Amino acid sequence: SGHRLGVIEFAGSEAASPGPAGSAMAVGARIEAVTDGTWSTTENGANLDFYTTDGDAAQTKQMTILATGNVGIGPTAPVKNLHVSKSSGEATFRLQSAGYYSDFYQSGANLFIQNAAGGGNTIFYDDAAERMRIDTDGNVGIGVNDPDAQLELFATTKQLKLSYDASNEASFTVSSGGDLTIVPSGGDV
Repeated sequence: SGHRLGVIEFAGSEAASPGPAGSAMAVGARIEAVTDGTWSTTENGANLDFYTTDGDAAQTKQMTILATGNVGIGPTAPVKNLHVSKSSGEATFRLQSAGYYSDFYQSGANLFIQNAAGGGNTIFYDDAAERMRIDTDGNVGIGVNDPDAQLELFATTKQLKLSYDASNEASFTVSSGGDLTIVPSGGDV
């Protein structure tokens, strides 16, 4: 495991301007193919490791693609399809389109989702439809795409259920006429 099968190196002259043959060359980046196990007639998997060079010419492994297809940016043994990790600071994943972007980042034990689309909403969909929205004012809508309160729930049946445990609850429903019905499991309102 870990034996080099091949390498592609990207190098250039260290001289300020191209010099005569024999000028020192510096490797700026490389891609290595390495075995992921003991090779045999039935096992011949390989990983790809990507290295870059900082300003001091020290090469660092930045990304790994395992034979399983898992991609690691930061970790050398990614455990998910895409595994992003950073030893210090924030590990950030960015989606960008036409100058707008959203960041998903982990800082310590906290997960942050930032929609930096200046006036954009954060919308949660399932396969069929929009299910929840956080608008630019911070209003949350569930079942409604234009919430006009900090929390707006829309449904033609029970809209809110508060539970103490599996058998003690209270349900809140607003009718088509605007009447509020509260149905507690314990009988008291």
